[in-house]
Amino acid sequence: MFSAILLTSLAMFAPAHATPKALTFASMLSGRFSDIDLSPLENYEVEQYQQGFMIMLQPVLVPNLQPLMTFYGREWVNGSLMRHYLTTVKEGGDGLIHMDVYDFPGRHTIRNFTEDLVQNLTAPRQCHTIFQQVEETVFVGIWPFCTGVSGEVPEQFIIILTCNSFIACPPNSGMLHVNKLIERINLLPYMTSGVDGNSTQPCRA
Repeated sequence: MFSAILLTSLAMFAPAHATPKALTFASMLSGRFSDIDLSPLENYEVEQYQQGFMIMLQPVLVPNLQPLMTFYGREWVNGSLMRHYLTTVKEGGDGLIHMDVYDFPGRHTIRNFTEDLVQNLTAPRQCHTIFQQVEETVFVGIWPFCTGVSGEVPEQFIIILTCNSFIACPPNSGMLHVNKLIERINLLPYMTSGVDGNSTQPCRA
């Protein structure tokens, strides 16, 4: 039932702006999550880690995509970068969180998002991601696993985002893959300028 509601809402979009709900979601998404226990270390090079799964959503400034809140997503398995992408975050007119995902080809971390690099990227409709806020600090959504391959039919993962975890449920599986928050990353100033601090720190004690 929940999946049907979310998929039906794909056609509903609204102009991008940093609403309190979008900021709450972005603040919770911004960080590094892993299925193994790690401690945040200064000057830590995430690419060097050789075990388990890790996902990192890092706020970035991409002029081509402004004023949308934009994140650089990276996913590693056993130390190897398996997928990386840009994703934008906004609240739609339907009250849901909408994310467009722009997958990068190749397996090399990008340090500088130049106009030439970004302008040719596309966000396939089948890779569009949506989340619903079910509690103050709990969002549930459908996140297609896209790889940038033309014509692909991506698998649909159900994701549960909380203050301390990024939980994935693979398709046709009753198992939950729990990734714990390892490091919270602050949003960038352009995302939070002139907004209520409660929206940017929803999980503070």
